[in-house]
Amino acid sequence: MKKINKYISLAMMAIFAFSSIAYSLIQSNRFGSTQQTVELPENNIINYKLNDNQRYLAIQKGYTIILLEYNDTLDPVKGTLESYASKLKNQIILEEIQSNRTYVDFQSMRGELDLLDPSVNQTVDVLCEILLNPPMECALRQV
Repeated sequence: MKKINKYISLAMMAIFAFSSIAYSLIQSNRFGSTQQTVELPENNIINYKLNDNQRYLAIQKGYTIILLEYNDTLDPVKGTLESYASKLKNQIILEEIQSNRTYVDFQSMRGELDLLDPSVNQTVDVLCEILLNPPMECALRQV
């Protein structure tokens, strides 16, 4: 009886070892070569929308993504957002899309907010609220 238990134990250990090796080989072939690397754009002010993978990566890295749809290149909201994006390159990705309306969508780890036909003050208020690390200007606005 003891010899049978010994052989059964050895057989079970062999099955466990081979199945572990087989599983790791299958997984490395399945996922190893087909994964694409996701990269963020070099410039933080872009004229296109990020894809879903880039958007997810940017938010995970602490960026605030701002989608700006504008109809006038001299729009004061556009100028204000570009100014903040230039100062806060490591925090903001600004997607500028020409449109027939002014619309701003903010996304960060703190949530998502959108504004239709916003004023400069509304835009800056929301930006200060949604940034993970707001600049000193935001604190001074509340005084």
